[in-house]
Amino acid sequence: MGWENEATKRAAARLQPRIEARTNGLYHVTPKVNKQTGEIEEPAVWMCSPLDVIGRGTDGSEEYLTLSWACNGRKVTEAIPFCDIGERDGWRRMKTGGLNVTTKTRLRAVLGDYLQLHGDSTRWNVAKTTGWQYGAYIMLFSASFR
Repeated sequence: MGWENEATKRAAARLQPRIEARTNGLYHVTPKVNKQTGEIEEPAVWMCSPLDVIGRGTDGSEEYLTLSWACNGRKVTEAIPFCDIGERDGWRRMKTGGLNVTTKTRLRAVLGDYLQLHGDSTRWNVAKTTGWQYGAYIMLFSASFR
């Protein structure tokens, strides 16, 4: 009896929508059962280039989500205000940094939710001005430090 319950739970879990990280980006996978064959199909829709949530941070007054991606062979690390995640300003900042993001509004909403709920929880100190901060001399605007 217990194995039937576990098998049912596993089958139900396989049918839940999810985000998958693949070599060429993040994909939204929405499994469904093919009514003719009974097989589970897993169509995937591209959402953005490869992207990692590497932590969360603060500048002492505002909370940030720290993201990392690659652009033209270089690593980009951005601290984006939480209030901009899933919003026009947040998408603009990511795209300005070279991240490719879907233009589909529905998928952007799913991606915004995913970014807020997943990833590393490492805490970062975010500096918005130059000068001595957090024991380092900041020479660039919007730097993040662990």
